[in-house]
Amino acid sequence: MALRARQMRLSAGRLSRHAAGEVMEAEAEQVVLLDDVRTVFRGADALHLPDIITRLALLRPALYGSLNPRTLGGQLRQAGVEVASVYVAGKPPEQASAKGVKRSALEVSTTEVIGDIDQVDDGPERDNVVELDGRRQV
Repeated sequence: MALRARQMRLSAGRLSRHAAGEVMEAEAEQVVLLDDVRTVFRGADALHLPDIITRLALLRPALYGSLNPRTLGGQLRQAGVEVASVYVAGKPPEQASAKGVKRSALEVSTTEVIGDIDQVDDGPERDNVVELDGRRQV
């Protein structure tokens, strides 16, 4: 009976990702999530987690349709994105401040923290590296 119910949910598109048997490397999954979050920001300086989820669900319903703020926040933190209380202009005062992400946090998440700049290897790949405030972006 459980197998039949699972098959019905799979056929109806109610199961996705791991539950549907799809396997994706954790790193690749984070890259897809971060790229999609950057896409749904559409020029906003900050967004609340529920607003990000709504936009993600419109972008890829099968992938993000069942996402909740707690799960999204955890996935973003795991990817190196700071999730904090953010102010979103244009919302009623009682709703303007809530857990969310600033655009700048998404940009920082693409960098790798390194040691002192003097300790960086000056190998041939050095030409593709930009260093900012102790961070390296390739």
